[in-house]
Amino acid sequence: MNKLFYLLPIILVLAVFSCKDDDGDGDGGTNGGTSELLINEYVAKGSLQMNEFGDSTDWVEIYNPNADPFTLNANEWTLADADREYTLEQTFTIPGNGHLLFWCDERDTIVNDIHTNFKLTSAGDEIVLKKNGSTVDSRYFFNASNGQSYGFYPDGTGSFDERSSATPNASNVD
Repeated sequence: MNKLFYLLPIILVLAVFSCKDDDGDGDGGTNGGTSELLINEYVAKGSLQMNEFGDSTDWVEIYNPNADPFTLNANEWTLADADREYTLEQTFTIPGNGHLLFWCDERDTIVNDIHTNFKLTSAGDEIVLKKNGSTVDSRYFFNASNGQSYGFYPDGTGSFDERSSATPNASNVD
């Protein structure tokens, strides 16, 4: 019985990982490199970067893997965590091979940057990018480390894991 008690959490984590990696590439997401936009990098606890309000908060970076600009039309695109959803109420264009940053700080405003109506939960959460209600990409995580960035290297491809330093709105480094 004692062995089962210790093995059960491991079995549950493995079950979650095997169910949630919908594209089978092992990166904890559902996109797998389609031509749509990607969740390219995030910090879910203790960001070292500050937003225009002087706050160090969680953030999510979206990446356009295409050479052409990509327009996110108002009211079509949402970014969500496991509990809340933020709908873009303005149209934004991401340059070819460019980035768009969302501060997850519950401010629910757009000043210089986009500020969502939710914060990420560092103990475990899911980040979901949707277009017209359909998932374009998602990332889930457990126990985010303080100040640690997670993302693709190089941008939009390769493995999705811990990065050596956070690069919001810029190309990821190894």
